[in-house]
Amino acid sequence: MDGLCVVCLLDMDGQDDAAFAGETAETPVNPEDLHGAVPAPSPLPLRIPGYRVVREIARGGMGIVYEAEQVSPERRVALKMLLPHLLETPEMRERFRREAQAMARLEHPGVLPVHEVGDHGGIPYFSMKLATGGTLSEKGAELEGDWRRIASLMAEIADAVRCAHEHGILHRDLKPGNVLLDEAGRAHVTDFGLAKWADLESVDGNLTRTTALLGTPNYLPPEWAAGIARFATIGGDVYGLGAILYFLLTGAPPHRNDHLAGLLRDIADQPPRPPREKNRSIPRDLELICLKALSKNPSSRYATAGDLARDLRLWLGGRSILARPATFREKTQAWMRRNPLAAVLTTALAVITAGAGLALFQAYRVSRDRLHMALVSQAAAWRESGKLGRREAALDALARAAEARTTPETGREMISALAMMDLRTDARHSYTAALPGNGARGIASADLTRYTHLRSDGHLIVKDRNRDQTISEVPLAFVFPGASGHPIPNSDFGPFSPDGGCLVIRTDKFSKVRLWDCDRAEWRGGPL
Repeated sequence: MDGLCVVCLLDMDGQDDAAFAGETAETPVNPEDLHGAVPAPSPLPLRIPGYRVVREIARGGMGIVYEAEQVSPERRVALKMLLPHLLETPEMRERFRREAQAMARLEHPGVLPVHEVGDHGGIPYFSMKLATGGTLSEKGAELEGDWRRIASLMAEIADAVRCAHEHGILHRDLKPGNVLLDEAGRAHVTDFGLAKWADLESVDGNLTRTTALLGTPNYLPPEWAAGIARFATIGGDVYGLGAILYFLLTGAPPHRNDHLAGLLRDIADQPPRPPREKNRSIPRDLELICLKALSKNPSSRYATAGDLARDLRLWLGGRSILARPATFREKTQAWMRRNPLAAVLTTALAVITAGAGLALFQAYRVSRDRLHMALVSQAAAWRESGKLGRREAALDALARAAEARTTPETGREMISALAMMDLRTDARHSYTAALPGNGARGIASADLTRYTHLRSDGHLIVKDRNRDQTISEVPLAFVFPGASGHPIPNSDFGPFSPDGGCLVIRTDKFSKVRLWDCDRAEWRGGPL
């Protein structure tokens, strides 16, 4: 007679056997057997007006759930009643009332809708939608390895809990056994027996004095296990959602211990083992989502159940999750998975652009190398030319060559140019004019006050134009034997120094250069 109410038995007094046999129920069975063979019925003295009880589905610490047929409207429902031996306990009657009230307030696909709330013969009851797919604790093994299905189910569950929170209801007993699956495989949060209004009750209030009534120990939040939380919070339910996800990923709760005291100590002090330590195939981001929800510090968890659901859907959509900022590589891969056509076109464009860029770079390198070689060759030619200003011209060419490319050959050529002794040329000082006398050509100073004139006897005459007199005579015939009567090219003498005081003269065929001091009429130093 376990589970039968004395009030019900007395209420059946005087009824004939036929009437008694009309209300039957099957022997309680495991929900996994709902689609299997039905055990032989056994009489059950249970009469609820408007319902025909078919069989017992499940039994918990506070109530019994039956499968029943509602008379009007005709439909199969789940009928939940308070355990008979708890009828005389006001606390349990209040809890049962709260559960019915909480579920009736919620209108969400993830919460089983309540059809009717009533009381018959002192026994409170309520009917709700019948979900025959079993619980997550029973079906968890079937989901192993199906990470996307697990994430999708958890997003549905988190959305249902978010709806409850928005109505001011905290579940406080979230665990795989309190999540039912319907025929289509959709998840539904149930068993709000420990639910409370967020603004009315503390954790250690009159209705929550024992650990057994506070929730299933394996899924308790750390702050409750440590006894440091005075009020139940949204963070406790977020932890419960993380614990359900942990169970679906690993097949076990976050903490297990054969002794209650040890279990509570582990929950309060020890972080759960990362899921990937048990199964390396678990996606890294799913593990991060799970561990964030299971953080010891409530402020480090997701702020709401909706945030957890959003992160799960971000992962399902191939986007970066809130639990961890994505790297550039991960963002790129996620974008390519979401936009395959655009990714292919972008990749093709990148390849074409890279190929064109490489071809242009190769052409630039060839052009640069040719320019470099030409400038180095020009510098070498200037260095070997023997002309005035060769040092400056060679260094200028090498500077341009170094801008294009620097090579050991450029360095060697630059050292050779720097080692040369030469005079700087300036176009202002290289003025050539037709001078009077014998049709010879001469060179003038920068200010045009002095000029040269080659006499027929081989002397180079330096004259002052203003005074029209000879300043000095350079004995070129002595320097160049046989030069008498044969004018030498302009490049063999000149230019004047900037102040007009000296004249540059090439003294022999080996390009030796000397300076003639026009004012003193003598050579200044040796060959340069």
